[in-house]
Parts: sequence; C-alpha cells; structure tokens
Amino acid sequence: MITGCLSEPKYENTDLAQASMTASSEVLQNTFPKVILSRNTQVTRTYLDNLARRVASANPEASRDLDSTVLVEGLPKLLRARFARDLSLPGVESAMVATGVRILFDAQVEIGKSAPGGHNKVSLTTIFNDSRQNVIATVRGTGTSTITGWFVAVLHFQEAERAAFADLARNLETAPGLIAFEEQSKKLAEEERRRAMARLTGQDANASDVFKLRPSGLLSVTEVTELLITWKTHHLDGLLQHGKTEELRNYVDEIEHTILEATDASEKEKDEAQRLLASGIADENQHTDLARAYRLRIEVLKPILAALKEEIANRGK
Repeated sequence: MITGCLSEPKYENTDLAQASMTASSEVLQNTFPKVILSRNTQVTRTYLDNLARRVASANPEASRDLDSTVLVEGLPKLLRARFARDLSLPGVESAMVATGVRILFDAQVEIGKSAPGGHNKVSLTTIFNDSRQNVIATVRGTGTSTITGWFVAVLHFQEAERAAFADLARNLETAPGLIAFEEQSKKLAEEERRRAMARLTGQDANASDVFKLRPSGLLSVTEVTELLITWKTHHLDGLLQHGKTEELRNYVDEIEHTILEATDASEKEKDEAQRLLASGIADENQHTDLARAYRLRIEVLKPILAALKEEIANRGK
C-alpha cells in the first residue's frame, strides 16, 4: 500500500462553475490573469504534503515526487506561455484587468494504492470568470501515470502532473469561450491603441509626451519607438524652426532623463533574463526583447537630442 492509513482527500462535489471566487482567500502571486486556488486545491496540497512526509524515510524518491509546489507552480508557467503572445498587443492586459478576469484553479489527485500497477490521476480545472462571476470558459486537463517497482515503489506522480498540464495547455488553445473573449479584448485594445497613436503623432507643437519613456500605457515600448520615428520625420524640422529656445531646452532635459530611464530599464530587464537563465527557467525571451527595445529607443532619441542641442547652440551665436 502506497497511501497506507492516510485518508484519501475529501473533495467538494459542488459544481465548480457555480463556486464562489471568494471560496478561497489564497491568490497565487505574479500571475496574469489572477489565479485563486479552490478549496479542493488546498486539500490536494495538504494531502500531498502529508503523504510526502509519511513516505520520506522509507522512500525518499517518492517523497520528492509528491512535492506539492510542482502542482501549484505549474499553472503560472502555463499561463505565461499561453497569454504572452496575446499580451504583446498593448491594451489587452488592461482590457482583461478592466473586466476583472480571474481564474479559479481546481486540482484533484488520486494516488495508486499498489505497486506495481497502481494508477495515479491528476485532474485540473480552470474556470475563467469576469468581475460579475460570469463564466467565460471552463477548461480542463487530465493526466495519468502507472506506479512501477516491486520492492520500492516508483510513483511517477509528476508524470501524471506533466500530462495533466500538457492536456490543459492544449485545451486552452481551443476553448471557444476564451478565444471569443480574447478576440473582443483585442478589438477594444486595438481601438484604444489607434486613438493613442493618433493623439501622440499629431502633437507637432508639444512633443513632451512623445519623448517620455511610456507616454501611454496602451502602447508597448516598441510601438512608442515607432511612433517617435514617425514624429521625427514629420515634426522635428518644424520644431527646430519655430520652437522657442526655452521650449527646446525643456525637450533636451526631457530626452536626457528618458535616456537615463531607458538605460536603467534595459539593464534591469537584462539582469532578469540572466537570472531566469541561471535558475533554469526558460522564460527569459520577453525580458531580453524588452531590454533590446529600450536600447533601440535610446538610439532613436540620440539624433533628436543632438539636433536640438545644435539648434540651441546656433541660436546662442
């Protein structure tokens, strides 16, 4: 017997889709969308921790295999992989935040009672709710594994976990309700982005906003740089000819501060990418790309800064 005298986890049999999002006060940190653990997930974690301690002396490998943190940390990793591409469109995150999207995460497990041949099962459910607790989508994933070993059982429990998360990832790609919601969010975000671009590129008399590091929360760092290139082509000559000297000096000050901010931001993103690489987490690309985007901003700002300084110097002659 693997589980011995340890009682099996007692799960709530209520309809998860109707479960209150406040059923658990535990919220996973650094997740988007926000993830709330169901009571069942908390029961699962306690059960795995107790079982791991019970078998630790007789079967250390099985104890490590039952590490509950693997189960809880699996969802944030999956969400980063699933939503990173969608969040590359500025405004999508703010649109989803504005609608209060939250995920109720329910994880239930079954541990085989015999070796060899016993079966483990991991059942995952993610329920996407809006701020009014209307269900956007319910997506599930299931994984199984078989216990091996005659004298010392090899649980292979994490194989079932990996299979369940892989199944969940596949189903997240095709969930109709989630896809429809994301498409609507993208449309709203794109409309806001176009309005922000039009407002900023039309500012030929006042360039202070376009020189900021992040003039609009709806625009990515790369898009602001593209906007700046457009502004430079259409408005820089006019600013140099007609701008007041004091105004030009203010822009020099603004740009120099932005270059300092961009340099600092680039270094922080590079450090974070290196930290993730060193820890073995294959999630550094976003930080590497952002560091590169900040450096590119600096390269675009430098000739504008030089032109402004040259104009101020010429006026002083």
